[in-house]
Amino acid sequence: MLFSKKDSIDKLGFPEFDIALRLMFEMAMSDGHLDKTIKKINDTYQKEEKKELLRKLWALVAVDKIVDPYEEGLYFQIADLIYVERAKANQIKQENS
Repeated sequence: MLFSKKDSIDKLGFPEFDIALRLMFEMAMSDGHLDKTIKKINDTYQKEEKKELLRKLWALVAVDKIVDPYEEGLYFQIADLIYVERAKANQIKQENS
């Protein structure tokens, strides 16, 4: 489960944590409309910054050592929305598992 251990989440301590959470919630509650967060990321982040964001998102998914298929699906949907190729997103996941 994504938020089962508060202490584990606190250990992540990265500034983009709020953006990561917004993206995860956006995907979880998606109704077909993207909020401005994705657009901001696509407009301002360089390719390497997007990859770093995915590394941090994957750390969030894997922090409890249990990867739920739904969490993994959200990770890949976010990668798609920020235009990171599926193969690269999978590589990031594998390197950080």
